[in-house]
Amino acid sequence: MLKKLFIYIFLCFSVFAAAQLNTDRVMSIGQNALYFDDYVLAIQYFNQVITAKPYLYEPYMYRGIAKIQLGDFAGAEADCSQAILLNPFVPQAYYARGFARQRLEKHAEAEADFSKALEFNPENQNLIQNRMYARAQENDFDGAFEDLAALEKLNPKNNEWLYERGRLNFFKKDSIAAEENLLKYTAKDSTNAAIWSMLALLKIQTDDTAAIKYLDRAIALGSDFSGDYINRGILNVQRLKYMSALADYNEAIKIDGSPLAYYNRGLLRALLGDNNNAISDLDIVLKDDSLNYEARLRRAMVYQTLRQYNNALNDYNIILEKYPYFVPVYQQIAQIYDARGDARNAFLAREKAYNIEKNREKIKKQIANSQQNNQTNDSNDAEPATGNVLALSPAAVNKKRESFFSSSASQNTDNQKNNSENRYANDPLRGNVQDKYADIKLERNFELNYYARNEEIRRTPLYYIELDKFNKENTATGALKITNREMPLTEILIQTHFAQIEQLTKQIAARPTATLYFDRAINFALVKDFTSAIEDLNHALALNTNFMLAIFARANIRYKSLEISANQTFDTEDERKIAQKQRQYDTELILRDYDKLISIAPDFCFAYFNRANVLCSVRSFTDAVADYTLAIANEQDFAEAYFNRGIANLYLANEVQGLADLSKAGELGIFEAYNLIKRYKK
Repeated sequence: MLKKLFIYIFLCFSVFAAAQLNTDRVMSIGQNALYFDDYVLAIQYFNQVITAKPYLYEPYMYRGIAKIQLGDFAGAEADCSQAILLNPFVPQAYYARGFARQRLEKHAEAEADFSKALEFNPENQNLIQNRMYARAQENDFDGAFEDLAALEKLNPKNNEWLYERGRLNFFKKDSIAAEENLLKYTAKDSTNAAIWSMLALLKIQTDDTAAIKYLDRAIALGSDFSGDYINRGILNVQRLKYMSALADYNEAIKIDGSPLAYYNRGLLRALLGDNNNAISDLDIVLKDDSLNYEARLRRAMVYQTLRQYNNALNDYNIILEKYPYFVPVYQQIAQIYDARGDARNAFLAREKAYNIEKNREKIKKQIANSQQNNQTNDSNDAEPATGNVLALSPAAVNKKRESFFSSSASQNTDNQKNNSENRYANDPLRGNVQDKYADIKLERNFELNYYARNEEIRRTPLYYIELDKFNKENTATGALKITNREMPLTEILIQTHFAQIEQLTKQIAARPTATLYFDRAINFALVKDFTSAIEDLNHALALNTNFMLAIFARANIRYKSLEISANQTFDTEDERKIAQKQRQYDTELILRDYDKLISIAPDFCFAYFNRANVLCSVRSFTDAVADYTLAIANEQDFAEAYFNRGIANLYLANEVQGLADLSKAGELGIFEAYNLIKRYKK
């Protein structure tokens, strides 16, 4: 739909397109890349033109169009605004900005842009249709129906207007008129699966029988919207047709691997006593969304049924960190301790539940006051909802930040094909990269390594003068690089580094120096012997206290060790508490190393970046944002710092800044940012 839309721009405004014939070769290559769906590559070319000739409006406009294709609507709006500032007489720029603003839910501003573009081309049906949608979203249904009437006048034989009339009535919540117009459409064209899907949405809350009938029709016509199968599966569960529901969930998973389908299938499997497979499904949901507390609660209950009490307690405790007043969890924990014969802890859990119930009104007031005083502090939100989730539903929690970090499936509004049909499915840098799923995780720490994966498009400079100086003076073991793209070693390379360790050990025995200890530490780290690596770095720093590369390496290796320990499981609460204290101590050591490093080399941007990552790991997001900002201050094209700062800002509910940072990260080559932007805006 988007590609068709923007190809149409060039056809509609050919008089303006002719002016582009005089652009330079880089601009032409960028336009070629845009046409062939190489959106990320196109942005890199338009960046070059903007750098060389910032007074031209075209590269901003075309970069904005590329960002729209990638789902970066905020970035597109900014680029198109700059194009309009440079040349306010270009209708394409208003059209593209209006489209971006519509996706940003800035419907009044979008309507104004479409109206401005219509001044140049008053009979452009695409513009009228988009303005109609914007007006409908603003509840200006009179204006929307006026636009629809204009469309019907311009093209009276187009049956699509019945569909649009049905949609407008749907938005207006006039379900009777919506159904009437949609059924009139089906009388003229009964083969459109999307129409039957919309009819099902109209009926799903009020008439199960009609909803099932419409879903059956949509699916029979080959619907590739997984939500149709999920919704029919839920209705089949309600009708006790469990095998039919299971088949529907299976089909939804085949279509796009929807976590919502896995969640509902997990619930059904638990209901049927297929507990191990239920856990497998819920594992997938939680791998996708670790903050999906509904799925975690369900998994804990299944673990409890299987008497896997440690796993159940772990999930329950995670839920209580978020929802400390959720009484049912304390009751479940009490049952676990009863089953273990631990009467004391069972009593304490029940006592906690009793005290919460007894003081419920007081607690509610405390929560309300807390949320008033601190809008970003949502640690005491209401309890997680449970049960089947319809594909037409928004995320289970209210706040947009929570919705992003525990996302659910959405309606089939974009009419997108699944990846198996995408001709660029095997090329991560081509096509609609915003549709290629990206984990919500921070870019990893930068470290010193002899090997690094090649980066095709990222623009983060990895040069640092002190490292270059060290490499020139120390050629025995190869040139070190700064990277956060560590490569796995082959068997031959592993043996090579063991041989280097042996050789360096002989040299250290003969005449120990800080450099030799440092070189051996890097080799130990490559073969994953972190303990020996840290010991060697301690020796190196004892000999040269301001050896900045050694401080950097020690902090990084300590953090890797910390990551490993963070994933340990424990049999007793005492063991867990001891490990937690040790992690706090280790974290402090890491932060001290970065503090020392920054005092020695205040222009070393990677120290700020890595320290920010450590701060994120202990949920000090405000301090982390400050460090990412310092990293960017020292290196303005630090793509990974923008990306991580964007995620940290979204954790803090700083939506505008967070999305702007992700947009900049995408512009600088981290294409995964576009998928996160798209999912956050859902």
